[in-house]
Amino acid sequence: PHNWGPTWIIALGNFVGGELWAEDPDCGDSEHICGVDICGKFAYRCGERLCGRVLDAHGRWQHFDGRRLHFTKPILGTPDRFSLIFYSLHRHGNVAAQERSAAETLGFVMPPSTPSPAESKAASSIAVAKASGPLRCEVCGQVYPTSSRLHRHARSHQPATFQCDHPDCGRCFRRKEQLERHRWTHLAVARPHRCEHPGCTASFADAFGLKRHR
Repeated sequence: PHNWGPTWIIALGNFVGGELWAEDPDCGDSEHICGVDICGKFAYRCGERLCGRVLDAHGRWQHFDGRRLHFTKPILGTPDRFSLIFYSLHRHGNVAAQERSAAETLGFVMPPSTPSPAESKAASSIAVAKASGPLRCEVCGQVYPTSSRLHRHARSHQPATFQCDHPDCGRCFRRKEQLERHRWTHLAVARPHRCEHPGCTASFADAFGLKRHR
């Protein structure tokens, strides 16, 4: 609840599996069905289908939005894993006086205890959303518990303006990155991410496609 959003993670050690699934409604290509109701900055309902990315943080830094739903997939075999996670804190005003004093003694510079304008605005928005109750999409009628969830859903109704210019194709996408990945399907040359399994010649436009193939 104290994560401002931008988050970096790297996993170290000798292990297999343990990929990070992180919700990404704009350019995610992996689906997850939420198993429980979750309250927070972004609210989730049990059974809700979510779009995200599978990130391999084994020995490499990966970036994601820590406010959104994320989880680590099972670690296979005997786990020997250590994770380093960096993220930005907020709500320092909620820290107890004793904890604040201990942090300052260790050399940490603590912000003022009064809420920042951004925090006050966020708290006000949450209060309004809770007071107004579930919000309904004007296009399809689907109901969402918060305005942030509704706004995110509304993007799915926006027109796909990025069109493939390959002859006889014309497929359209909502994001430029999606179009760029699609263009690889029209090239005769191998795509940059190749399967290393003996006898397999498959190649993919991005690492996520290769991981799904494996």
